[in-house]
Amino acid sequence: MKPIWTEGALSDWEGIARYIAVNFGKKAFDEYELATDEAEKQICEFSGSGTPFKTRKHHDLDLKFVFIGKLSKMIYHVDGENVVVDVIWDTRQSPKRLTDRLSKL
Repeated sequence: MKPIWTEGALSDWEGIARYIAVNFGKKAFDEYELATDEAEKQICEFSGSGTPFKTRKHHDLDLKFVFIGKLSKMIYHVDGENVVVDVIWDTRQSPKRLTDRLSKL
């Protein structure tokens, strides 16, 4: 399967990566980048391997997630032969912000 990143997911990743680089240094950034690559590879090779992502308001979206490292989630869905990365979520953020993001999908 082919990965496709939404603009929102790319923006999410860049913001988190920038925060890591500034606050924790190059080594932490490199580890985050590697973990992202591994998560992307996993969902492309085994798209069904992610955990179903359900909320009361968004139960009709067929979303799944895998972790990027310990504190970020790659939230995605399958669209034919593509795996669409919808959101990169830092789990330390408010869940309400995630609900707001998902309402725009």
